[in-house]
Amino acid sequence: MGWKGKQNGELMALIAGKFDIFVTPDQNMIYQINLRHATVPIFVLKALSNRYDDLKLLIPKLLKTLKSPIVKKISIFE
Repeated sequence: MGWKGKQNGELMALIAGKFDIFVTPDQNMIYQINLRHATVPIFVLKALSNRYDDLKLLIPKLLKTLKSPIVKKISIFE
């Protein structure tokens, strides 16, 4: 997709109108972007590390949340 190296604000512009949610392990992102401009809900995966084995433990929680209407702009999964 050519998004490597994009800054958070650029990412928000790129996903607008193309995606329904944005999932990231970047815990600082929520402090670095203007949430008023977030066009999709942001799901932050807060694991022990950004390694797949740690992140995949949070996927069941994420999937359960996606079964219900999304009401928050940001959700953090720990």
